[in-house]
Amino acid sequence: MPKRNTDNVPNVRGGDNVVSILVMIMLGIETVADIRSRSVSAVRLIIFAVVAVAVNIIFYYQSIWSMIGGIAVGAVLFLYALLTSESIGYGDCLIFVCAGAYIGFADNLELLFFSLLAVALAGGIYALAAHKTIKTRIPFVPCIMAVYFIMLVIKAVKGCLLYTSDAADDLT
Repeated sequence: MPKRNTDNVPNVRGGDNVVSILVMIMLGIETVADIRSRSVSAVRLIIFAVVAVAVNIIFYYQSIWSMIGGIAVGAVLFLYALLTSESIGYGDCLIFVCAGAYIGFADNLELLFFSLLAVALAGGIYALAAHKTIKTRIPFVPCIMAVYFIMLVIKAVKGCLLYTSDAADDLT
């Protein structure tokens, strides 16, 4: 059986389960805050980011470059927020900085892309249903959390399919 390339597989020593739980906790807490007050806690997010570094040191589930790349996605989003007079909130940018520290560059970029699609869809539906304009601001973190949950489900299904495929290969 040929050796598989595991460079992009995050489950090196079981860290991906811990990471998934921590990211869902972070997004859950900040979703409630975003819905209630239209803001997120910078202090909580900084604590979560420090925990991300510690978890990566303990489990080494991603390379330092992937972590830096994930953080850079949020940093570029900060730059966009500055240039567009905060068309996306600074707190939302901080969510992506923190998520990037946990999930790395590729997954954070995927999370950003699909979260933007989700918030556009949610905003369009809200604007039509509530007779608001498309410029009406809506909480972004709930869309980020929903997309991250869907990403986890898809990865779990892919993992099950890969596992059953490996088992079938072993039979032949």
